[in-house]
Amino acid sequence: MYTPEGYYSFDDLCKYAPSWTDTICFRKKLSAAPGSETPHRRDIIKRLVSDGFAASFSEAEFCLEICDLWLVANILDVFEVTLCSKSGVRMRCPKPLTAHGDAFDWWSWPLDSQKFGQSETHSYLHFYRDGNFRARDAWARFPAIDVDSGVIALKANSRNLFTGSSYGHGDEEIAEFFIEKHARPYLGWGICISPYELPEFEEELFGALGFFASSDDGYKTSHTKPASTHQAVMSCVEQAFPDGKGKATWADVEAKVGYSRRTIVRALRQRGLYEDWTARGQAGKR
Repeated sequence: MYTPEGYYSFDDLCKYAPSWTDTICFRKKLSAAPGSETPHRRDIIKRLVSDGFAASFSEAEFCLEICDLWLVANILDVFEVTLCSKSGVRMRCPKPLTAHGDAFDWWSWPLDSQKFGQSETHSYLHFYRDGNFRARDAWARFPAIDVDSGVIALKANSRNLFTGSSYGHGDEEIAEFFIEKHARPYLGWGICISPYELPEFEEELFGALGFFASSDDGYKTSHTKPASTHQAVMSCVEQAFPDGKGKATWADVEAKVGYSRRTIVRALRQRGLYEDWTARGQAGKR
């Protein structure tokens, strides 16, 4: 991959993600006190099983690996990504190129449920138990990213994956447009993020992704420009749907709130309200 000096590469994000997952899980899922030393992942896995979150050590490990993917996918969605050519040319990366084929930017945090396999992770756990699916298979479902090399690449199923992403909206013509206009001209370009784009401190990164947004656990999210944007979105959400999403479709929500689904979800996560707001008054699948 081609990464300018000082930039974070796609591989860097993949390497850092397990540590971030373990910290978030320890503080959020296991209610650890702020500043506590994060235990080894194997100890977290044991705790998840003993607490009844996962049915086995292997399923708990699989869940944490999916959380690693969730973090990378959402970082690529929230922050500005740069493409770099072999010759060092840089350009802003079109967002559809970094989207995941299963719309991870619309998923709730996999550890938010009472048990693994509820909410969006249901299909993943089902296929895992059938022996047909592993974390590496989920990572391979980026439509335009080769995760081994961290460069833009097309695959045999890229069209289907683009269709399933949050940008594809189930439309094959849109997927074809992404392939021809966004992906194909930049095949082989490396994915990276400027050091000025990612927050300097870990808790600020977590805050930008919707974690620890209140002072309940001793952390406060820095008041950056994205936070003020989230506040404006939340005002519209609360005015349009004060009692929660209920049975309204996302199309109705977008029309009444005046923002896209991804923007609304991001604002709700920033406040730690996503699960509660989407669940209130809702029967069945969200």
